[in-house]
Amino acid sequence: MRGRLLKRGAVWHFRYTNPEGKTTTVSTGLEDKNEAQLWSTEFLAELNQPKRFVTIADVLDLWERKKAKEGGDMKKGYSNLRRLRKAFGDVSPYDIRKSVDAYIERRQGEVADSTISRELSDLKAALTWAHNPRGGGLLTKAPDKVWFNVKSGVRTTVATVEQLQRLAEAIEEEEPYVRTAFYLAVGTAQRVGAVLDLTTDRVRWDLGHLDFNNPNLRGKRKGRSTVLIPDELTDMLKHACDTSQSGYVVERSGRKVSKSILHHAWISARKKAGVEHLWWHDLRRTWATMAARERVDMIQISRQLGHSSIRITEQHYAHFHPDYMGEAQKHAGRMLQNFVKRP
Repeated sequence: MRGRLLKRGAVWHFRYTNPEGKTTTVSTGLEDKNEAQLWSTEFLAELNQPKRFVTIADVLDLWERKKAKEGGDMKKGYSNLRRLRKAFGDVSPYDIRKSVDAYIERRQGEVADSTISRELSDLKAALTWAHNPRGGGLLTKAPDKVWFNVKSGVRTTVATVEQLQRLAEAIEEEEPYVRTAFYLAVGTAQRVGAVLDLTTDRVRWDLGHLDFNNPNLRGKRKGRSTVLIPDELTDMLKHACDTSQSGYVVERSGRKVSKSILHHAWISARKKAGVEHLWWHDLRRTWATMAARERVDMIQISRQLGHSSIRITEQHYAHFHPDYMGEAQKHAGRMLQNFVKRP
């Protein structure tokens, strides 16, 4: 490619023709011709360099830097990224299908399909973001599609009141941070990440609510809520806030508690309580199910859970409401009474 300098006003511009025959003019931003000539020489040299082959490793590197900037607990995410780099690092984003098939075949002999699905979901998200000009912008055209359809049953486990009582008794034998996290989860229905991320300054005593929205976390995340403080948690929360050294409500030895540390304590507690089938997220599901059964309005349940739409809440919990479909049944009766002849 060759080009020439043009002066427009006080600034020099560079006009060149690319290999496809398209003429383009760019501003050098310089008023001195010699400096503009040097700039244009360097500009052409960069354009004439062969384009570097973009690999999945490049995409994942960019994706990891993005996630790191957003903050949050990325220990599990980094583990997945390392695994994906090892499997797909030198592969082209535009020719990945065979590599994905081989990865699925190999991993199916090692882990459950749901785990493979989560791993490939990370890869798909990174590729999609890298192709988006508003995101990574690394990929100039759409990458290969990553497909892996897995049938995983929707988990619907809900604890009973008796099971929650046994868990509460077992958790009294654990360290204090486990008790704080447990009662926050049971009383507010927030996800484990939101519970562990709650700082003392977001316990708003003046307003009587807990703000689980962390302003320092950026990027797309699961919904979080601002909820009223249950009276039963007031004493526990005041003690946690007054004694906190790290600034977090749930802390251990003056430091924020990680998900992995809480997970190990949870396994121990539920084993003692004889409810080993119950996962931490089931506490959130239990809150919502019991609220629906107590005829709590679906809008309030949705706000408490931090759902982006009430449709999500209704899809999962409306059928637990005693009045669910009740009006529809009455309407059906009114319709039928005009036609059905009684014996």
